[in-house]
Amino acid sequence: MIVRDWEKGDLDNMTVQDSQLDILSHMDDLDIEPLAEMGVVWTIEHNNDVLCVCGLSPQWTNRAVAWAVLSETAGKYFIKLHRIIRKLFNSVDYRRIEATVDIDFKQGHRWMRMLGFEPEGYMKAYTPTGGDQILYARVRA
Repeated sequence: MIVRDWEKGDLDNMTVQDSQLDILSHMDDLDIEPLAEMGVVWTIEHNNDVLCVCGLSPQWTNRAVAWAVLSETAGKYFIKLHRIIRKLFNSVDYRRIEATVDIDFKQGHRWMRMLGFEPEGYMKAYTPTGGDQILYARVRA
């Protein structure tokens, strides 16, 4: 498995899992490019197959929002992906990292807890299409 800096077109080169198609329709290279220039966007691939594009969106000093787009084939590599992403998030200096998960996405809630995030609140009509989300945060002491 290879972790590298994100490049334009990486999202286009993956078949995104169904549960993220709605969010992906509101993201594009223009959204990611400034983050990539800051060094906080990564692509994870295996045998030239893009499994995940993930990153952090800085909000202000010591606070960022984590996000990840996974391919439909990522599941069979989940343990390795989890370890890599945990290591990436641990490598940055942000004291607080937040993430949101669709209210009905049980696997996403489980993953957030595995990454050390704690639920903080219910976010009604949070997504671009009005979907509800749960806010998670991981705060370093």
